[in-house]
Amino acid sequence: MVVVEGPASEVATKVFKNKYLFKLILKHMPIFSLKGSKLTTGWGVGWRDAFILMLTADSGSRQGTCWSFTRIKHLSTGFIARFGIRMGKNTSTPNYSVSADGMAFVIQNSKYGPGAYQTESGGAHCGYGGIDNSIAIEFNTYYNQDCNDPNGNHISLHTNGTQPNSAHHDYSLGHATPSVQMNDYRLHHVILTYNPHVEGGGEMSVNFDGADLLKVKVNIAELLRLENNDEAYVGFTAATGYYHQEHLVHYCIMHRLT
Repeated sequence: MVVVEGPASEVATKVFKNKYLFKLILKHMPIFSLKGSKLTTGWGVGWRDAFILMLTADSGSRQGTCWSFTRIKHLSTGFIARFGIRMGKNTSTPNYSVSADGMAFVIQNSKYGPGAYQTESGGAHCGYGGIDNSIAIEFNTYYNQDCNDPNGNHISLHTNGTQPNSAHHDYSLGHATPSVQMNDYRLHHVILTYNPHVEGGGEMSVNFDGADLLKVKVNIAELLRLENNDEAYVGFTAATGYYHQEHLVHYCIMHRLT
């Protein structure tokens, strides 16, 4: 713990002149917060109890998007995103075979900006299919043969560089299967870490409910066309098809990596 003594004005001057303290403060200041930032939401997206973001209701053929209102800075130098998601049906006897499709955390600098939305049809694309210049971490709860899904309960990182993204697994950089069913309507906690400083040019990892599940080599500054080589919109997408479920985000907060 660092203690700086003196009058408030003197303390502020000392802190901002001290590079170590200034860097420490910046590291603990969020660059994005779901509840503390202005958002752009798509049709049908709303707040439940003023705290929980509902991307889709338990209805068929729905799409939901939620983006930061402006581009988020400090992405290319690394970040940690922590968020809580809930998917499924609010019932004591869930039937996973009719509960679909999934959601995604997305970083995008699409030509449509905060108006970007899924252009591919159906719930299989989890709300991000067709969004150009994007990278998506999907939490997929339904086996779609047309997308060559590995199973009906997986986490996968998808990108097509600056071109329109796709949920087809030809565009997956890696996937993993959690030990629990993700659409059990329980709150699940995710930690997404992007570190561009590792050997090999960059790495993104996913921790799901305390377990390290997925780690892929990727450098978003090289992969995507970022504003000022650093900035993009961040947010969530979700979709349902013939089968459906709720897709909820309970919290999300992002910090600089260093």
